[in-house]
Amino acid sequence: MELATERLILRDFTADDRAALIAYQSDPRYVEFCGPEETGHAHTLNLLDVFLRWKAEQPRQNYQLAIVERAGSPDPIGCCGVRSKGFESGTAEIGLEVAPQCWGCGLGTEAARALLRFAFHDLGLRVIVGVSVIHNYRVARLVQKLGFRSAGTRAGPDWMRARGWAQTEWHLTAEQWEGTMGRITRS
Repeated sequence: MELATERLILRDFTADDRAALIAYQSDPRYVEFCGPEETGHAHTLNLLDVFLRWKAEQPRQNYQLAIVERAGSPDPIGCCGVRSKGFESGTAEIGLEVAPQCWGCGLGTEAARALLRFAFHDLGLRVIVGVSVIHNYRVARLVQKLGFRSAGTRAGPDWMRARGWAQTEWHLTAEQWEGTMGRITRS
């Protein structure tokens, strides 16, 4: 599985991606909006094992892809995915993360656009759902740029509430995506 953009390759993970995944997920800037159970090498390695299992699923319901720069190292600088297992038919959850050293370069937007194009056009999904910490303004800017709409706020897990934070849910329909892409293409 591979998707290509101008600057990126989105590809299935391999066991060789362990060190790069641990490196960026250990950065203090990365873990700012993560719960305590979502940090540490053991958690990262467990995630990688899940991603490796997903790529072997038949039929495949979950795609979590490594983000690699075309003109650089073959090591991932992030990952993104759509996961439909557990959702009603035609709906999936999106996830996206980019290594902190790559923030502000538009790489997350580029990866997300390729992933959404794949989700709506190739997988035939009708609705994409995303959840984030309400205070993660980078995510809020990104999803709004992509055409997502807020579907409400709810109390998050205990660690989030302890910090005075909540969760916000974002939705994007195939129709909204087509309208957003038309505006992006014309501007």
